[in-house]
Amino acid sequence: MSDTGPGPPRAEIGHELNNLLAAIQGNADLMRGDFGGVDAIREGLDEIDRAVTRARDLARKLLSDSASEPMPDVVTPPPRPVAREARGQTVLIADDEEPVRRVASRLLVRNGYDVREAANGAEALRMLAAADGGIDILVSDIIMPEMGGLELARRVATDFPALPILLISGYSDSQELGQSIPAGLDLLQKPFSGTELAAAVAQCLARRASSASSS
Repeated sequence: MSDTGPGPPRAEIGHELNNLLAAIQGNADLMRGDFGGVDAIREGLDEIDRAVTRARDLARKLLSDSASEPMPDVVTPPPRPVAREARGQTVLIADDEEPVRRVASRLLVRNGYDVREAANGAEALRMLAAADGGIDILVSDIIMPEMGGLELARRVATDFPALPILLISGYSDSQELGQSIPAGLDLLQKPFSGTELAAAVAQCLARRASSASSS
């Protein structure tokens, strides 16, 4: 099955639901930063958070019910504080879901990153080549048209072996994707908060920097 192929019907529903929740969660995080001092607005955003958490749990149950095998081990960066000195790098985000891509971009810009956007893997690969080393990390959705995230990751490993990659997905495991996720690739499941996204990017950058310095 290719990166662009659909999963089972129940998994497809869960995947699309997680994409919608990612956009809702991200925009709530952005609004909280803009209106954090207004109590009534903050209470409304907290209600959105609780609703997203409940919907995310339901989506994960839907996804797990659609799989016929246990979820494999994947590297999922835990949410944790992001060191301010780790920021400032350039992030390339590849995601065909524009609401998710735009909100992820805005969340990372707010955290001090320079962000560029691609609508699919083929466009991301062209941008990486044109940047000539100016991209510090690739954040890519797995299911995309033209070239999906796993094929993009394989191409990047060959053409840009030093570039760290963070995969994001509305699916929760390889059974739903119809293909395995290579060992060593970080995976952040949608929906994610701004804190979780920024922490995952910082952790991925730090791990690659540590690996480079020890080699």
